[in-house]
Amino acid sequence: MLYLSGLQEMGSVPPVIQEMNNPDDLFLQTGSVYRNHDAVLKVAGCGWDGLINIHQYISQQDRVKVDQIRRARAPYLPFGNYLSTSLVAELDHSHALICVELNLTFARKEPIQAPGVWGSPGGPHALRIGNTVYVQATVSRALDGKTMFPGDIVGQANLSYRNLDGTLNAANIDWNDVVRVRTYCKRPEDIGSIGVVRDRWLPTGRYTSTAVVTKFLDPELLIEVEVTAVTG
Repeated sequence: MLYLSGLQEMGSVPPVIQEMNNPDDLFLQTGSVYRNHDAVLKVAGCGWDGLINIHQYISQQDRVKVDQIRRARAPYLPFGNYLSTSLVAELDHSHALICVELNLTFARKEPIQAPGVWGSPGGPHALRIGNTVYVQATVSRALDGKTMFPGDIVGQANLSYRNLDGTLNAANIDWNDVVRVRTYCKRPEDIGSIGVVRDRWLPTGRYTSTAVVTKFLDPELLIEVEVTAVTG
């Protein structure tokens, strides 16, 4: 397993990237960050086809152009064979617009699709590597991509966990096999309600759990949940 720490642009590229009014800032910075990751991967002897998941942290929700990110990273990424999560966050450097963290493997990956469950366009619902299954961060969306239960944290949490259940079933995974839960939520006051919903699905004390307060690119989203399971 190979973990690449989050990289962000720190001003080592042309000054145009420092100009916050340039509409191509995000595209240029994303390209620079992925080039830096590419250089590290070459030293480590690991190819992009070993990518498990990407966590992208973007500094300004109102300026985010998702298509710019996708175009900038396209030369490096194997289409449809990795998991990806993008969140809004404050970054260390005042001019940085994006920070990217990667998790890769040298082992064989098996993509898992879950019929009837919404998933990120073009990507798998989960990846199996050996006896470990990594599940794509899941939200409260219907199969057509519509965000459901806007403003209702209990409704969104319930649908997020039902979607996770569909993915685990497709992977022949039981909730007892889940070893890690990471929850992203928009409002800190919702953490208690989220825990009540989570406890209906997960056996107490058999997994680690982390809750992170953040914003989402979709302003209607209140929660996003990702899990990891181990069998055998």
